[in-house]
Amino acid sequence: MENTFKSYSLENDIQLLLDNEFLDDYWLLRRVPELPVKSYYNPVLYDDPPYSPGGCTVLYDKEDKIFKCWYGIADSKKYYARQPGAYRMCYAVSEYGIKWEKPKLGIIEDRGTRENNIIFNNPGCVNKDYYEQDPKKRYKMLYISEASGSHTGLCAAFSPDGIHWHKNGGKDVEIIPGANDTNNMAYYDPSIKKYVRFGRVNVISAVENERNFGITMKCSEDIIRYRDTLGLTRIPKSKFPDYDDFIEYNEAEHYINNYLHIVPYEHAKYLRIGSITGCNRRIVRSESDDFLNWTIPELVIAPDELDTPRFYGITTCIYQGMYIGLLQVLNSSGNKRYMGNIRNGEGDTIDVQLAFSRDGIRWERLANRPNFIPRGYIGSYDGGMILGSNIPIIEYGDDFAVNVK
Repeated sequence: MENTFKSYSLENDIQLLLDNEFLDDYWLLRRVPELPVKSYYNPVLYDDPPYSPGGCTVLYDKEDKIFKCWYGIADSKKYYARQPGAYRMCYAVSEYGIKWEKPKLGIIEDRGTRENNIIFNNPGCVNKDYYEQDPKKRYKMLYISEASGSHTGLCAAFSPDGIHWHKNGGKDVEIIPGANDTNNMAYYDPSIKKYVRFGRVNVISAVENERNFGITMKCSEDIIRYRDTLGLTRIPKSKFPDYDDFIEYNEAEHYINNYLHIVPYEHAKYLRIGSITGCNRRIVRSESDDFLNWTIPELVIAPDELDTPRFYGITTCIYQGMYIGLLQVLNSSGNKRYMGNIRNGEGDTIDVQLAFSRDGIRWERLANRPNFIPRGYIGSYDGGMILGSNIPIIEYGDDFAVNVK
């Protein structure tokens, strides 16, 4: 009789049972995640007035035996005016990840002094590459170019110590077009001997043209390069939704099916309507041999009938041969009891769900989609949005640290 069992070459001492890959029978079994316990000391890292806090990367340096954090600060006035220089990056260190020090590094002048911990003039995502042979490139960063006053693409920078950085080619050289203001983390995967990067892409979006109140339609085969299309038109006299006005998945599907008319002869893998508004945000993956030349982004996670229409982003890492991710689920219905201006976004919420994958391409979540880290009560520091650090899970002794903002 032929043996129908699978055989595996196990390269790790620990095997994760997040999926069913190594389970022969799971009748009457139910996966229950062990949720992280919020630290009594939260929040552990505060913003730097007059600036607003941005995204962050936290890692435990196994060589230096210390926690390191790269976090963004934002000038709100420049940000809302879409002016260059709205974001900067700062550096902090901690022995246990609780009490953080912000060293005065003397690198970048701010408000007439260099007595600060600012290390870079762009927002970015940092990682320490233990596989890199060139000591000058041990730390790697993907950062957003803001040369035109808006997000234009991702660039690369390198550092020997995570503090003193040099840009690829000495200037902003875009290596990935079409960047956005969420997590753009990249790291080395030794199993495929390539760098991988996960980010967000706006596949379906819509906005009315301010000049003639029409709609510009474009389609694409690779998400990056778009061409004009005559195969998609707005149904005459149809009601066009406001910016980011889709609350539920079915609403987005209803709009696409009922208010847009698709001509059969137009074939395109991806569609963008008007400017990027984020009516349907999805997660993509790219890979690279050298951190500079990247493949066309490949769609790996998209909202389905159980989700809201948009994912804000994802933070990922590799642990024991598996990709672990904190998927950020954006809900525009928001905290309805919150007293802020809902239309300007104060009522939006983001929850994080645990996601996992064997190859970084085929992702799964737990069947009931529980929130991995519950938000706090309305008005608390974590009552509105939970955003994972660019390295979501850090192994530290017998425990794991899950850093969020």
